[in-house]
Amino acid sequence: MAAIRLKNVHKTYPNNVLAVSSFNLDINEGEFLILVGPSGCGKSTILRLIAGLEELTDGMIYIGDQLVNDVVPKDRNIAMVFQNYALYPHMSVYQNMAFGLEMRKVPKTDIGDRVHEAADMLQIIDLLDRKPKELSGGQQQRVALGRAIVQKPAVFLFDEPLSNLDAKLRVQMRAQIKTLHALLKTTIVYVTHDQVEAMTMGDRIVIMHEGLIQQIGTPLEIYHQPRNRFVGEFIGSPPMNILPVTITTDPKPELRHPDFVLPLAQTSAWLESIGSRQVNLGIRPEDVTLADPHSADIHATWPVVLIESMGHESLVYLKLADGDFVAKVNDLPGSLKEGADIGVRFQLDRLHLFHWESGEVLAP
Repeated sequence: MAAIRLKNVHKTYPNNVLAVSSFNLDINEGEFLILVGPSGCGKSTILRLIAGLEELTDGMIYIGDQLVNDVVPKDRNIAMVFQNYALYPHMSVYQNMAFGLEMRKVPKTDIGDRVHEAADMLQIIDLLDRKPKELSGGQQQRVALGRAIVQKPAVFLFDEPLSNLDAKLRVQMRAQIKTLHALLKTTIVYVTHDQVEAMTMGDRIVIMHEGLIQQIGTPLEIYHQPRNRFVGEFIGSPPMNILPVTITTDPKPELRHPDFVLPLAQTSAWLESIGSRQVNLGIRPEDVTLADPHSADIHATWPVVLIESMGHESLVYLKLADGDFVAKVNDLPGSLKEGADIGVRFQLDRLHLFHWESGEVLAP
């Protein structure tokens, strides 16, 4: 395994199409790091730059202590698992897994040992004589993983490897890849647009948008302490609710919305210089409680537009004068019906305030 360092990395395609800008990142040895963001944010470009499949416009990339800017992909000691598996259809599973080792002139006895060891680890020993067309999508993905494992690389690179699988298989493969990481302890850089994969698999997550890093942190840090509105809305399902509010400090610190007023902590020193201004208030759907609309301690009352029951929890869609609001609750009031009014109580210690223009978080 090896650490990876990207220093001031830039990538521009023809016609001045900027893919990645000012990208600085240190990936620890043995770390499982996730690159996540919407399509076109530059995450796959970063992976391909590390692999040597794309040429840097500017910057430096180190794998271990070696500067690899001018090192060809086959000499970077990396293995890559792609979205489409890229298996040779005319070869058996064994031949697919062994092919890279044969090209490197590894002795046949070593090839056999490595293939069987990886196949046993992935529980595909009984598939070694089959052709790819005889395998399910999940089995093909395990073969692609096995082909990477036998290389014994310093770094694994995964480019959205589960996006072609159905929901149940994705859950199974997420668990299997995490288990493999625990066994192999190899550095993994994993690209996905799926925030569930990011939150459940990574030691750290790098959130990207328009070629720039938005935030780096553990899953819980990013979820509970988003650095800006983009991160707050991108991570979380359903997305964070965003409401326009006005901060007032006279006569006391409050957040004012046409439908409610929320108190702000008197001890927040940053409020003394902020004055009255409009900001965006972020509230995650699970950070609210639904109550009787006649209760004394509710913050707002809104009509119910739609109720989606998912068994263990329900999504309740509410209609505001200036938009919509979603609440995620475990205990749905039994009498609640679409079209009825419901009281909403916010969890005041879980509110997020974002600058109206820049979207950066405003923190006490």
